[in-house]
Amino acid sequence: EFAGMYAMDGGSGGATHLALFTGTSSGIVEGIRILSDGKVGIGTTSPDKQLHVRGSAPYIRIEESSASEKRLDLYVDPSTAIAYVAANQSAQQLSFQTASTDRIRIANNGKVGIGTTSPSAKLDIHTATDSNGIFIREDTDDSITHNLFIDSADNGNMIIYGNGQVSKISLSSAAASYFNGGNVGIGTSSPTSKLEVSSNGAHG
Repeated sequence: EFAGMYAMDGGSGGATHLALFTGTSSGIVEGIRILSDGKVGIGTTSPDKQLHVRGSAPYIRIEESSASEKRLDLYVDPSTAIAYVAANQSAQQLSFQTASTDRIRIANNGKVGIGTTSPSAKLDIHTATDSNGIFIREDTDDSITHNLFIDSADNGNMIIYGNGQVSKISLSSAAASYFNGGNVGIGTSSPTSKLEVSSNGAHG
């Protein structure tokens, strides 16, 4: 059996790397390579990034030491080529932060919170008064097509825009609502007038 750390001399003018080897009675394996530019490879002798892990089923675990089952796993399923970020710990939650503040929380029941750490729906968005909650934009000119927002009086609103970001439909829980996108049908999918109401074949 064998284990050791060796400098890999690149020869005259070549870079010198550091390699760590382990071995058993069946052979010697290079486990870690540290290149002269600081890149570290595990399972590869030519790492492309600061840390490059390569294997048949590569797996990275970050685990907190004071208690068990508090860890984060990063891995690739070789049978599906799907990459996973897994919260395999007691809380079973994932949180994404900026400026030391939770921005997105994925709870253990699959619910996603934006602006909240305790989502109560599949997607739960908490946003401030007089602020936009959701934008949907057209990809070529970045114009807004849909806007869901809370106004300055904490009322819910939705605006749907036509081409050129012209407001066509506006729904408000406290202010005026309007439809400027064409005929409106209730109980029919093919209205022929500004407002057509159909119920059991009767029109009004």
